[in-house]
Amino acid sequence: MSASVNCSSIATTAGPGAYRVRVHLRGRKLVYQVPDPPDGAVELLIMVFPGEQKKPVVYR
Repeated sequence: MSASVNCSSIATTAGPGAYRVRVHLRGRKLVYQVPDPPDGAVELLIMVFPGEQKKPVVYR
């Protein structure tokens, strides 16, 4: 099951200003193992929230 969301209305609810973005990826190893992974095997979670810029942190 997939859901469609109008991101422009969500991102503007807090008004103008700085925003931060956090991205989570699940199923990344499968992409490298299988040339054409099945639908739903890879999931992205993208969160956008108001906040000031900070130094990026990458966890692997």
